[in-house]
Amino acid sequence: MTEEPAVGSVTSLVTALESGAPPELRDAVEVRPDGIEGDRYRLGDGTFQLDACAVTLVAAEALDAVREETGID
Repeated sequence: MTEEPAVGSVTSLVTALESGAPPELRDAVEVRPDGIEGDRYRLGDGTFQLDACAVTLVAAEALDAVREETGID
């Protein structure tokens, strides 16, 4: 039996030019092999350097849980 792939959708795109800069909501981004154009992680300035992924996806449910736990939106 073949397992069906998971399906999702992107509801927002957020980047920050440098560490400590406020995140900016984007209508579109340019994804390159080494990261997202205009984002600090592409320049190696991100806080979390986990596995050198060009893009990080965060589940909406995870963001909801953070909001609920901390009150931070």
